[in-house]
Amino acid sequence: MVSHDIEITFLPLPDVTFDEIENFCHNSPPYQLTEGSPEGGEYSGANVEDGWFYPELAGVGTHLLTYTYTDGNGCENFAEREVVVDDCTGIGNTGNSSVSVTPNPGKGVFELLISGLDIENGMIEIYNATGKLVYKKELTVDGHGTLSIDISGRPNGIYYLYLNSDNYLFDEKIVIAR
Repeated sequence: MVSHDIEITFLPLPDVTFDEIENFCHNSPPYQLTEGSPEGGEYSGANVEDGWFYPELAGVGTHLLTYTYTDGNGCENFAEREVVVDDCTGIGNTGNSSVSVTPNPGKGVFELLISGLDIENGMIEIYNATGKLVYKKELTVDGHGTLSIDISGRPNGIYYLYLNSDNYLFDEKIVIAR
């Protein structure tokens, strides 16, 4: 009878995490995923392509995304994260309240007109079509207000404006066309 000794080494799976992601509006621009760790893994899930999540294609609802990492020994592990795409129709938008952006399309200087709303801890953010933040400003409104927004130094194209506060959400595509 012949016997053989075999040495088996068990390697631990890599520790993989996928940090939380803020909610998106249904018409948010594509978002580059960077929340996975360690770096060098791959993102997957509905409407994820080459590390970018496409909220507008995903649609309103909760979507499961996966980050998979393979270490130098070929050991693979993954982490999952749910992401929410909201319709952002204006929580708190009742009665005679309104938010509008004029002119749209415009040459890069826009007026944000707010009527009938009390907005505390508000934030205006504008993103370009690739999801890069190009404008950010805090905002507080007591009933009515106007905010001039100047992004005239930006190239022609579609931009995404978001007004978020504790009691109100608003989003609108704006266009620079000269």
